Amino acid sequence: MLKIFIVSSLFFISGICFSQTTGEVSGRVIDRSNQQPLQDVSVSVLKNKIVISGSVSDEKGFFKIDEIPVGEYTIRLSLVGFNPLFIDNIVVNSGAPADVFAELEIVSTELIEITEERFRNPNDISNSFKNLNYEEIRRAPGGFEDIGRVVQTLPGVSFVNDGRNDLIVRGGSPSENLFLVDNSVVPNINHFGSQGSTGGPISIINLELLREINFVTGGFSAKYGDKLSSILELKLREGSREKFLSDINLSATGFGAVFEGPIGSEKKGSWIFSARRSYLDLIFNASGFGFVPAYSSAQLKAVYDFNDKNSLTVNAYGNLDNVKFNNDTEENIQDNETILDNDQKGYVNTFELKSLISKKSFALFNLGRTYNNFKYLGRDSLFNDVFRNNSKRKRNHSESGILPFTR
Repeated sequence: MLKIFIVSSLFFISGICFSQTTGEVSGRVIDRSNQQPLQDVSVSVLKNKIVISGSVSDEKGFFKIDEIPVGEYTIRLSLVGFNPLFIDNIVVNSGAPADVFAELEIVSTELIEITEERFRNPNDISNSFKNLNYEEIRRAPGGFEDIGRVVQTLPGVSFVNDGRNDLIVRGGSPSENLFLVDNSVVPNINHFGSQGSTGGPISIINLELLREINFVTGGFSAKYGDKLSSILELKLREGSREKFLSDINLSATGFGAVFEGPIGSEKKGSWIFSARRSYLDLIFNASGFGFVPAYSSAQLKAVYDFNDKNSLTVNAYGNLDNVKFNNDTEENIQDNETILDNDQKGYVNTFELKSLISKKSFALFNLGRTYNNFKYLGRDSLFNDVFRNNSKRKRNHSESGILPFTR
């Protein structure tokens, strides 16, 4: 009886959700040079170059547009003294507001250059730059909603095999790539990652928390360090500052849930949390496989504005990966002889304080810690150890700088 009630309730709730034909777009607009909110920015929702609806940002840079028919739109943002910005592939659903985060650049009068406004290039990088937003990554054919697999399809990038998302850029090694998550260096963003390298079967970062990525394959400045092949910069979105939202989802890589909501009642902060687990072990067990890989991850981001000039961002995420063997038959024992037992766990946590210095610059103070534990074990048919590795990698880092925001 309880099962019937639950199923009926789900159908009832689904019917209510699907019966709604309108949604909303909400977000925030800031100045790219100093990361401060912009007021009175004109925000327009376009469909086939026709304005459907619009609004303006408030004193904290926030805006919200209600009663938009469900569908896909382009957002145009414009303000006197700033270059207009177009953001494509904004999907409006009835379940949750479409989140938009935009950074406008000040108009330069020293040089007149006519370019297509939809294509954005950082001021300090002249070529070999590609920007992809959440919707472009989600829709990428064969990407399985995995960041690394989508980047593998870009020009100048090749891959090792179909089972991994290692990036080989311009003939280099996967260890020559740099990963940045919200300005913090991360050794590897993948489950079952290769020790000392940057690849793996599937990404730890939940796509639902991703705002956009910047992929640079050459001409990057010295501030990125000594990496030779590429820079993959991931920018995570903030949680909703309006209300509590939840989403339970199932994808090609696993099932999980995302929860988000405001901190306080004055839009001063937000939090977003996600947890995921693979279901490959269930499929492998049901199919009679001799080995079963399983992985899970959790991720948290919190943002709080102390005042108009200072804000704190906290990121934390971790993973648990393990391979289990079903040595219940002689055939499975023989098959598992050549398979390496691979158990991994790790976490990353960072704290970033951002402070306004002047109208065109700001300071970043970043503290973080990364930890990874790799356990590899190889055995023969008599379960004798022939190879064993148990290593830990720990790194504490701190970075600070005063700079204009040029990325």
